[in-house]
Amino acid sequence: MMNLGNSKNARIVFEPKTFVEIMLAAMVCEVEVSGLAKIEKRDSIYVIHGEPIVFDQTCSLVKTTFDETAYLLWQEKMVLAGQENIIQEARLWWHSHVWSGVGLSDEDLSTMRLIGQDYDWWLAMVVNKRCQVYMELWRYRPEPLLRTLIREFEFTEKLSPSMLERLLKDNEERMSEIIKQKVKIVKPVKTSGNDDDD
Repeated sequence: MMNLGNSKNARIVFEPKTFVEIMLAAMVCEVEVSGLAKIEKRDSIYVIHGEPIVFDQTCSLVKTTFDETAYLLWQEKMVLAGQENIIQEARLWWHSHVWSGVGLSDEDLSTMRLIGQDYDWWLAMVVNKRCQVYMELWRYRPEPLLRTLIREFEFTEKLSPSMLERLLKDNEERMSEIIKQKVKIVKPVKTSGNDDDD
């Protein structure tokens, strides 16, 4: 069920640097890219904080899939490091649609059903190079699946244009390096007899 009018019951709050780094990942990557981010839930307030988590992934202009194996390996790494709490906190799945519109595709919906099956809630975020943002809060329990469109979000501190510009400038090189290391780019395969671009 999609609930379009209940977002006032959930406040989404970003640490400015976290938001900027997610947007930068989309801006510096020439194809789709995805990752996770940590959320601290305080009643109906969801505070997104810390460095975004970017797994090794294979992406194209039209597709990024949630890599279950990479996710399980990351979980194992967290457990071995005694940081199981981070697994519970990492409940924002973000990804980009490059230049396309933002929203959840059929494949994105399948991903959200998959990653949320053992949890009571997750947050999905889609961004693009036009700096558009789309978010949904998925509540899996106690009632049947409830999807809530998030119409607005805020920051943990006031963010002026000059602060935003500085955050973008200060973090662009580092995010570019992370994307370069983690994202393997593949070109869509053309079917024979079809010369149209994907």
